[in-house]
Amino acid sequence: MTNEVEASRTKHKYAEERVHATQERLQHLLSFSQTMIYTCKPSGDYAVTFISENINSQLGYEAHDFIGNSSFWAGRIHPEDKPLVFAGLSDIFEKGHHTHEYRFLHKDGTYRWMHDELNLIRDPEGNPVEIVGFWMDITDRKKMEEALRESEDEYRTIFETTGTATAIIDEDTTILLANAELQRISGYSKEDIEGKKSWAEFVRQEDLERMKEYHRLRRIDPKTAPSKYEARFMDKQGHYRNILIMVEMIPGTKKSVASLLDITELRQAEEALRKSKEMMENITQGIKEGILLLSKDLKILWANQSFLDESGYPKDEVLGNYCYKITHDRETCCGPPNDQCPIKEFQKTGKPITLSHMHLDKLGNEKFVEITAYPVKDEEGEAFQFVYLCKDVTEHKQAEQTLRESAERLRFLSSRLLAAQEAERKRISMELHDELGQALVALKLGLSSIQRKLRKDQKTLQDECEYIQESIEQIIENVRRLSRDLCPYVLEHLGLSASLQWLVDDFAKQHNIKASVHIEDIGNLFSQKTQLIIYRIFQEALTNIRKHAWANCISVVVSKRDDSFSFFIEDDGKGFDVKREMAKYLPEKGLGLMAMEEHAQMLGVPLDIWSEVGKGTRIGFTIPVSKEGI
Repeated sequence: MTNEVEASRTKHKYAEERVHATQERLQHLLSFSQTMIYTCKPSGDYAVTFISENINSQLGYEAHDFIGNSSFWAGRIHPEDKPLVFAGLSDIFEKGHHTHEYRFLHKDGTYRWMHDELNLIRDPEGNPVEIVGFWMDITDRKKMEEALRESEDEYRTIFETTGTATAIIDEDTTILLANAELQRISGYSKEDIEGKKSWAEFVRQEDLERMKEYHRLRRIDPKTAPSKYEARFMDKQGHYRNILIMVEMIPGTKKSVASLLDITELRQAEEALRKSKEMMENITQGIKEGILLLSKDLKILWANQSFLDESGYPKDEVLGNYCYKITHDRETCCGPPNDQCPIKEFQKTGKPITLSHMHLDKLGNEKFVEITAYPVKDEEGEAFQFVYLCKDVTEHKQAEQTLRESAERLRFLSSRLLAAQEAERKRISMELHDELGQALVALKLGLSSIQRKLRKDQKTLQDECEYIQESIEQIIENVRRLSRDLCPYVLEHLGLSASLQWLVDDFAKQHNIKASVHIEDIGNLFSQKTQLIIYRIFQEALTNIRKHAWANCISVVVSKRDDSFSFFIEDDGKGFDVKREMAKYLPEKGLGLMAMEEHAQMLGVPLDIWSEVGKGTRIGFTIPVSKEGI
């Protein structure tokens, strides 16, 4: 009996030693493993009853941190994952097995993704005894999965938003993938295209055989088929588009990726541009004026036919040559003082300018030309070329010179005519005053003598004589007024300022018009001739007011500033349309306005006329100090 007990103890001790040795080997193996094994209670707080020692190398904790501390594991689950973790634990009692992944706090303060598999151990009666599980750090795998997901999202985003229609094509021409842009231009949905349609269904018949050959050659050797070409694409409605196709093989496969860029509008624009250029070429070639296109360094890039005809040079001599060589037969750029270059002037000021040049043709003939340079700007607004418009104004210049000479002769004749008119006025004035005036006075005196000889009973004759005397007196006054109007002797005796004052006062008195007069004393600043011209302008203006204005008030202002003398006369009459009046044919113009303008020209100054229907008229002129004493 003793021997049996001893043998049993020996056997038990041996078994314990075997178990201990096995546990040591298990711990040794687990210390090199990334998998952590644990056991826990199957109910309550799921307290950990065992955890392998490699918990330290994996998560930084000691095994005893978990054992006996039911909240240690639960307290380190990421707050966002904790509800899902505990909600899923109920599955283990139904299925006996449960797997979940969540973030767990490492001792260093970072969260690690953990893969957790749990198995429920039951006793022979089926009652839960223990939960056995293993843990594995899958943070690296999660990062790889996230990177892969991001890569796939990025690829999908690029594929969908590349801006061009894109497709993945199989060797048998089936479209495996179609992005949204391809769906849009084709009119088909993703479900209609992917795995169901061949790209050949979208190609116009005339392009099909060529593209099929490209497809075949590309899969033998990608270098033998073009990677970029144009074709016509047919959508669901049967409409065709011009497309630019770019195709590349996917490495290691027989699949290809094709991008389709809709260039229909581009081709339409190109066609429109071609037609526009053709039309512009026809227009510019038909324009009478010469047109050049110049580079910044003044080389001729293009010339229309009119320029070639006017210059006498053939096209091949003009293109590529410098403009100053062709138009001026000189070796350097045009410049002051004779011929300024309009392009150089534009580069200085930034504004187009029109200049007059004397051009030479190939035979050396001279012609007057007006030149304007217009910039051709790039996207940044910088001028990189210039359009050079040359207008032959030789005939115009000659006509201008003839007109100028004619105008000078006319002005000279007009001046002489006005001078002769003034002399004739003076002669007539003197005759009126000296001869007619004296005769009327003598007549008046003779009539008075006859009246005194009448008897008192000849009352009727006395009344008639008195009436005739009054009439003669009125005639004498009219003759004196006519004499003064024809030759204002008042200028010689009173000067310009007093003469104008007297002229306005006399006019207002005769025609019952209110007059506001402000005339500064000019003294003898002007010559007698100039004073007479100024007097005549005011005299003519007052005559116009009497004849046409129907005015109630007039205002006259004569003032001197530092640099000029100003003369204005204004009325509140009915006014008129100045533009319409001045645009009339010469014989239809009012003589009063013409006379005032002519007198102003004799002074060498412009006549300023303002008027508006219903608001009166203002006429004025200003004589600069530089013209003092004229």
